[in-house]
Amino acid sequence: MEVLYDIFPVILFVLLSILLVALIILILNLNKTLKKVDKIVDDVDDKVGKLDGAFNAVDKLTDTIANANDKVVTFIASGIKAFFKKKKKSKEEDEEDE
Repeated sequence: MEVLYDIFPVILFVLLSILLVALIILILNLNKTLKKVDKIVDDVDDKVGKLDGAFNAVDKLTDTIANANDKVVTFIASGIKAFFKKKKKSKEEDEEDE
């Protein structure tokens, strides 16, 4: 039993040393992985920044087209409205003449 009291702390110390070395290796590998992920994130951020300019250009183009479309629709609607007003006025004048 006395031998067990002498060997057990040594075995425990060796196992804890192995665990400590394994954790250090794990942390180093995790650090390398995080550096790679950071590099990928930076690359994606740069590419998104380049695409942002293209999306802004498309957005401005669609706004311009929408404004032009609104002006055309307003012009056509006012023309139709004026046409029916003239028609209505001419009917009222015909009724007054009778």
